[in-house]
Amino acid sequence: MIRIEPSGEEHRWPLYEIRNLPEVRSRMVGDAVISRERHDAWYSRMLEDPTRWGWTILADDEVAGAVYVTDVSAADRCGSLGIYVSPGQSSGRGVGSAALFLVVEEAFGALGLHRFACEVLADNEPALRLYRRFGFVHEGVLRDRVRRDAGFIDLELFSLLEEEWQDLRSGLAQGLRERGLIA
Repeated sequence: MIRIEPSGEEHRWPLYEIRNLPEVRSRMVGDAVISRERHDAWYSRMLEDPTRWGWTILADDEVAGAVYVTDVSAADRCGSLGIYVSPGQSSGRGVGSAALFLVVEEAFGALGLHRFACEVLADNEPALRLYRRFGFVHEGVLRDRVRRDAGFIDLELFSLLEEEWQDLRSGLAQGLRERGLIA
């Protein structure tokens, strides 16, 4: 069973370990190794920032990653998505799908958002497929936005609107429940 719970002190260092896995870093805009000090400062800001919410992903009660809603504008009812899952918990097991479903529910439910956006590296095919399956609409491309050793990578922009989610949520929920991924 996959669930998310508000990130707290008990998650600070397990999430640091996951964020620093090469497979996770390679999917982030900034792919450098994250120092303990940098993570500690970032995590503290995340816990204190009123425009940012963070949840830890738990797979069978083990820390499996995190999801975030950032850049929240109460006036515009919009925010941005961030997600990462430990490679040991991903690979077609449905952890990312379940976590994305749960955070989108939070975004459009408790947080009252109307628009939920995300950015994804153009070479991250699993994430691109996941966002499209969840109804996120491709809005554009920031060409050659991210530099890597092998060159530059585009950053793809997506968003999902509240009414689009309402049309998709029951079918997605049913599939995740049938797989035993969410309650």
